[in-house]
Amino acid sequence: MPLLGVTVCPSLSEKEKKQHGKHGCHVSQQPTHLFLSFPNDHIPSHIQALFENFTSMMYVATTGFSKVDQLRRHLFCTENKPLHLIPPSSATLVQHCLRAAYQAGQIWGRSLDMLKCDPPTPISWGWVQRNEVWEPVWSTLSSI
Repeated sequence: MPLLGVTVCPSLSEKEKKQHGKHGCHVSQQPTHLFLSFPNDHIPSHIQALFENFTSMMYVATTGFSKVDQLRRHLFCTENKPLHLIPPSSATLVQHCLRAAYQAGQIWGRSLDMLKCDPPTPISWGWVQRNEVWEPVWSTLSSI
């Protein structure tokens, strides 16, 4: 049983909304299953591709882009969308997914099992420790 479902409400025309339901939304269980299936502290390439496709659909369902970096380029260069309306880079998405998998699988997933109550260090799950404080790794790309 999944921990949660993600509601996907892509930007659809009124005609498309009528075809897909009142608001054009549906619940996807796929992301939850993917978070729980990470083998360790990395994301396998086939799972990364599914997350990128899912994220691209959340931003624009009808473009046909399955890679977030391609969609970012299209939305910024072709449609002149501002930065806050384009998806994260693939490097940023990986770090976000690692942090979410750590919280869902390693923290909450272990919460009811007394034998596994000592979670692994978050150092390779999208976090870095600076001055005894854990901070998120936002991206592995160099800043501009």
